[in-house]
Amino acid sequence: MMDDWNRVFPFGPGPVTAINILFEPDATMLQRCEANNARLLMVFPKSFALDATHRPHVTLLKRFVRTADLDKIYAAAGKVFARTDMLGLRILAFKFYYIPSGTIGLAGIVGKASPELRELQQSLIEAVAPFTVATGLWDAFATTPEDPVIDPLLID
Repeated sequence: MMDDWNRVFPFGPGPVTAINILFEPDATMLQRCEANNARLLMVFPKSFALDATHRPHVTLLKRFVRTADLDKIYAAAGKVFARTDMLGLRILAFKFYYIPSGTIGLAGIVGKASPELRELQQSLIEAVAPFTVATGLWDAFATTPEDPVIDPLLID
């Protein structure tokens, strides 16, 4: 009887996953990212180096989604990417940024998106919208034993 109410009115979204839909930059931008990372490591040697889990990328969309819908999200995003000329997209990098976070912070590169890149982003927002939930917790993120804590800034 107690479970009947939940079957009739399912309030919770179930398990939630934090997603980041992104693409990797071209070779020129990768080289510049690696050079900037090397420069930062000389000034802040305790920061992290770019590696297999910390790759330069261009974030198109971050959302909390229902874990059960990940295959549907992958398919919806795939349809958007299939109709996009990814090699034709352009972004103009024009400055660095820094966000205070934890003991190290986060650095990145600010870019000006082309109209085609903005169109791609809007299409992804629309494709993922049916699967999005308002918020999630730290357990929605992937962690490693070396880096087990999710900064509250990322959750917000």
